[in-house]
Amino acid sequence: MSEIPAASTASGAAGDSTASDAPANGDGDGEAASWPASGARQLDRGSGELDRRVRLDLGLAGPHTVRLWRVDATHGNIAARWTGGDWPTDEQWAALKDADVLPEAEPPRRLEPGEDITLDLPNPGIAFVEIRPL
Repeated sequence: MSEIPAASTASGAAGDSTASDAPANGDGDGEAASWPASGARQLDRGSGELDRRVRLDLGLAGPHTVRLWRVDATHGNIAARWTGGDWPTDEQWAALKDADVLPEAEPPRRLEPGEDITLDLPNPGIAFVEIRPL
């Protein structure tokens, strides 16, 4: 597996981090996923203490198109659609399936050479960034 020559930095409390993965496809494009991470189990269901600002410094030589998908409390959150009891009925499962879509979080944009990407990541949440050469 090859990787995009990228550096990722994130602000946060000592001992916590932001995990990232950025494999490349071999032709100058690739994807990156990033999410707040902590060893503190009591924070797994969400904590503002784990919100992070992540900067992806890609060091790209040419222009690229950037697309972004997110899953958090306000993007792609299928759990927010579930308001039932212990287990969904068949009708509720069908409604959840229909609602299970992940639109892009923002319109695709042009990334100029040397430009980085900055994302604010809430906890819990994950961002998926697709980078393609123009």
